[in-house]
Amino acid sequence: MVQTKSQEFHGASIFGNNIDVSLTGARGDTDAYVLFDGLQLQGSQNENMYLDQQNETVICAANCTFQGMNQSGTVGGDSDSAIVIGPDATTTTGLTPAILSLRQGYFDPGPSVTDNSYYDIRFDQNSGGRTCNCAVTLAPDMLDLYGGAPPGTPSTNVTKNVVGATSYAPPLFGNGATAGKSLTVLPNEIGLGTSTSAITSAGSGLKLRVQCGTTLGTAKIVALAGGSTAPVTLFDNIGSGVPGCE
Repeated sequence: MVQTKSQEFHGASIFGNNIDVSLTGARGDTDAYVLFDGLQLQGSQNENMYLDQQNETVICAANCTFQGMNQSGTVGGDSDSAIVIGPDATTTTGLTPAILSLRQGYFDPGPSVTDNSYYDIRFDQNSGGRTCNCAVTLAPDMLDLYGGAPPGTPSTNVTKNVVGATSYAPPLFGNGATAGKSLTVLPNEIGLGTSTSAITSAGSGLKLRVQCGTTLGTAKIVALAGGSTAPVTLFDNIGSGVPGCE
């Protein structure tokens, strides 16, 4: 599976192997990928999938099912998992950190659900105790049929490496991100557009807001928390020539 730049499988059912899908090795093409549009893995002696590749993202777009793993009955370790991510799995800096992206489907651990050592997604460590420099992204419709907290949430041994709407860790952006308006941002920067709408309370938490500053043409950052509609100014008179504040 690493002989060409990219591979696409439009419907794949793989049953009854030691490991149903295993992907390792490095790619020189940083935009290489493996795409499954429909993937059913079942009845493996060990884990359903093992990934330890470099510079190659695996994507399952829909109908991604993992079930009947660990037919060997091992308690603990790689076999007691649906997916195992090796410590060398990584993608090139500046591109997506996702080594695996699962868009829709389910994990069905069956009897393994009563095994406290089982994980839907297990991250292996190297001899120094380090896991991969990567992330696994999960869409809201990727579920565990038997458990999870909250119910349906796939299980993992390293929550910081799992990203998505089923929420383990904060979202990771390969580039900068903006809220409200399109701003000029670089990687590792976050932009907030100037807000001129009526002030509302934050509810159960705190929110930040950018408004026109006290001095003409500047901006300020304010915060609101709870039920209060009285903003607290954190920084005032920032910059100059801010559109809408002149």
